[in-house]
Amino acid sequence: MRCNHVGSGASDVRAESYIRKLRAMALAAQQDHSARKQPLCRLRTTVPLTTQITELVNSLPPSQRGQAWSIIDLQGRLQGRYKDRPSLGNIGIALRALGWVRVRDWTNSGAGRRLWRAQ
Repeated sequence: MRCNHVGSGASDVRAESYIRKLRAMALAAQQDHSARKQPLCRLRTTVPLTTQITELVNSLPPSQRGQAWSIIDLQGRLQGRYKDRPSLGNIGIALRALGWVRVRDWTNSGAGRRLWRAQ
């Protein structure tokens, strides 16, 4: 037995109206999002982190060059590419590329801090 369902014209009109409203809202959201996008060319610095770290260490007096550094201390002295400060992950990658190694300070005053030391 075949069932012929006859829909009411009013519900079709409501559905079409609802779809038009959704499309208009999606278009407005897309235009708002593209208006808020910042240009990609907002570089803060073009100097690579490896160069910045090398220059920082070379600028220190010889007595301080061999000291171990926390990554937070290094971050405060470096410039980020797009933000004021570089990310900790990028600093770690640069330090490894320069041959630095991570060490732990297990003394009572160090409390297990992670430090980086040049090889």
